[in-house]
Formats: sequence, structure tokens, C-alpha cells
Amino acid sequence: MSKNREVSQFGSYISVDDTTKNVGIGTTLKISSGGIFVGNTEIVRPDGTWGGSSSGLVGAQGAQGFQGRQGAVGAQGDAGTDGAQGVQGAQGFQGRQGAVGAQGAQGSPGAQGATGAQGAQGATGPIGGSDTQVLFNDGGSTGGDAGLTFNKTSNIVQVGNQHRFGLGSFTTTQRNALTGVSAGTLIYNSTDNVVQAYDGTGWDQLSNVFSATGGTEDTTSRSGYKIHTFTSPGTFTVSGVSGTVELLVIGGGGSGGEGGGGAGGLYFSSSYNVNIGSHPITIGGGGAPSFPARGSNGSNTTFGPVTISGGGAGGAVATTPEFVGLPGASGGGTRRDTTTAGGTATSSTGGTAGSNSPNSGWGNPGATTNTGTWSGAGGGGGAGSAGTNGSGGSGSTELAGNGGNGLAYSITGTSVTRAGGGGGGMEGSGGPGAPRGGHPGPGGGGQGGYSTQIPAPRGSTAGTANTGGGGGGQAATAPPGNTTRNGGSGVVIIAYQV
Repeated sequence: MSKNREVSQFGSYISVDDTTKNVGIGTTLKISSGGIFVGNTEIVRPDGTWGGSSSGLVGAQGAQGFQGRQGAVGAQGDAGTDGAQGVQGAQGFQGRQGAVGAQGAQGSPGAQGATGAQGAQGATGPIGGSDTQVLFNDGGSTGGDAGLTFNKTSNIVQVGNQHRFGLGSFTTTQRNALTGVSAGTLIYNSTDNVVQAYDGTGWDQLSNVFSATGGTEDTTSRSGYKIHTFTSPGTFTVSGVSGTVELLVIGGGGSGGEGGGGAGGLYFSSSYNVNIGSHPITIGGGGAPSFPARGSNGSNTTFGPVTISGGGAGGAVATTPEFVGLPGASGGGTRRDTTTAGGTATSSTGGTAGSNSPNSGWGNPGATTNTGTWSGAGGGGGAGSAGTNGSGGSGSTELAGNGGNGLAYSITGTSVTRAGGGGGGMEGSGGPGAPRGGHPGPGGGGQGGYSTQIPAPRGSTAGTANTGGGGGGQAATAPPGNTTRNGGSGVVIIAYQV
């Protein structure tokens, strides 16, 4: 305890006076179990060793001495360990608001939200207009028009006055490119300027469609055509629009006398225009015989404005002037045993098979005889050629003239020859194998009769009905009771594409 500092830690328990060098011990000094304690601190252990602080007991604080000169700065000690963080101070006052920053770029749109549930439908309001009126969207509202109705009983859509019904317009190319077309579909073809309907396999023209009725109608004899045949008076009625037809008109054939009857005139046009409406038709009858006198000409056949004459009657057995064949569309043949010319033709000559005729039709003159004794009667003229002359000079050489040829036309789909002249009659006495002539003209002409004076006599025949053929001629000595020398009746035939 040579240093005061060694007891400085004991504070009030031990005091040292530095001047007198006396040590004061407080009343709390005690000895226990061989050790010396100051308060509760053991300063001397029982073994005599020092138990207090190495600095000794702390003495009482002396007076402050004079401050000495500042020593040199010592080396910086090691940094002490970080102290514990102090408690957080109170929040300071809020600073002033800063300036507004520039607006950031717009973000990408978010995903669309799910569709909300549909609201309940409002109650249906009352429908205006009549109970058949068709409704439509009229500027966002339900509208209607009294001129557009639908009758559910009759299933008819009615477009009223001053209203129009429009169809889709297609060129032919656009129409042909359509697919899935149902039968009954209607379009307007702007290439052909017509309304067309689809029938399930092709397009039929509805606007400008020619249609007609009358006579005996046939759509099977000629492929792609409809044929109207009139063998008796009637009416050809056209509806839709005017059109072009093939037209064949033949007058009635002349009756046979002793000379053959001439054929009725034959008119043909491959492109005859007919207008909408009714076209009256009359069919010329064949001329009737009046044996031994001369018979009558055939009657005219008419189609609207077209009038075609009948054929001329053959010359009679009687004396002048009735022995001469009469003029007609094709003339009648003159009686036998005279060289007087046959009846002239009032129709035009020069016709050929299938050819268009002039307005008067085709026809040819009747024939005469080459000699005045034992000479057969002349044949009646036909539409295609004149009748041939009778010939002879003796009973065994007498030869009747043949009827003139008719003309062939295929208006019905098959080539048919019509308007042939009638053959002349004869009275010679030639043997059974001798030629006798009097053959009917091809196209419905009647045959000439042979007299009872020769082996194998024959009667004359009438012209064929509805061919306009001339009746066959007959001599006075022909088989008794034979009077079938009538001319054939006429005909009208019309054909057009369908």
C-alpha cells in the first residue's frame, strides 16, 4: 500500500492523508474468516494476498492541480466497439411538397374483362300496321309499308301499286360461277338483259319468253321444238312476247275431172314473226268433183295475213270450155284428146325442198296432151313441178299424164312431201303390160283412172287429206260409180324452239 491509488477504490472506507502520511480506516472495515473486507469487498485474502483492485484503494479527491503542458498526441487507440443504437427520435416536421414530375409513358392496355351477363329482355311492344304487313328495319326502328304484305293462308307476298321488286344482277360469267343454287332461284342476267330462273339443272329465261297454244301440240317429234298442227280451223294464240316461228301453209287441192287436179299452193318461212295475240286459221278444203262436168278448185288456207290459194280443177269430159284445166295455185290438167294448155299457176314456180317461198307460195301449171286423138289427159301441177302431158295417137298407145311433184319439208322433225298434183285419166285399149300413166304426184296427189275398155281398169283416187294434193282424173268410160276425185284438204304447221 505504498501508493494512494491502491486504496482509492475503497472510497469512504480508507482514507490517506498525503501530507501527514496517516491512513484512516472507516467503520465499515471488518475482518471475517481470516480476510479483510471493506464493505462487501475483500481486500486481503486469508492467505495474505491482495484481493482488491491492482490500482489500490482510491483516496479522497485532492484539489485540482495546475494544468500541465499538453503532451504530445499519443497514438490513436483502437476504435471502440459500436455502441447500442439509440432510440428513434421524434418525427420531424413534413417538408414542403416537391414540384410535379413529368408524366410517365402510358402503360399497355389491360386484358378485356369478361362479358357481363345479358340483361333480361324487355317486354315486346305492340306491332303496328295491318296483320299481313311485312315489317323491316326502318332506321333502327321497326317499320312497315301497306304496299308490302304477306298472306300466310295463300303463302303470297304481295307488292302493291307504285312498289317495285328487285332481283340480284349477275353477268353470265358470274351466274355460271354460282354454287349451291337451289331450284327456283331468280336472277337478272345483265349480259342478256333477261330474268332467269334455275330449274335444278340449268337457267331458264323468264322475261321475253315466247309461248303459244292452238291446234295439235307436239314436243316429242322434233327435239328442242314445239309443233302446232292445224288440220281444221282454229286459233294460234301467242303470249309472253312476240317471236319467230317456222310456218308451213298449204291450200286445198283442186278436184280431178278428166285431167288431174292441181295441188294447193305451198307457203314456207323459216323465220316468220308472230306478235302477241290471237292468229285465226282457216284450212282450205279440197275441191269437189262434178262429173261429167268440171269440178271445183280447192279453197284458200289462211294464217293471219297469209293467204294461200287452192289448186285448180282438172278439165272436164264435157265440151268447150269446161275441158280446160282451171288456173289455181297449181293449175289443173286439161282433158284428154285436146292440145289446149292446162291451167296456169297463180303461185310462184321454182320451189325446191325446204326452201322459203314467196308470199304467194310455190306452185306449177297443169299439163295438156301432145296429140288430139287417143291422147291421155294431162296431170295437175304440183308445188315442185308441173304435171306431165298426156300422149298417144291410138287406143293402144294412149298414156295419161302424171301429177306434178310436191315439195319435202322437215318442219315436224321428219321429211314429208306435200302438195303433189293429181294424175290424168285415160281411155285407151292397151294390153295389160302396156304403160298407162296417170300416176299421182309425190306429195298426196290422187291417181288417174283407167277406162273399162282396157284390161285391168282402175278407178281414180282423191288427193290425200291435209297435204293439198290434187284429185286424180277419170275418163268417161272409167268404172261406173267412181266419184272419189276430191282434192286433198290443206294444212297449217307451226314450229319453234323451246
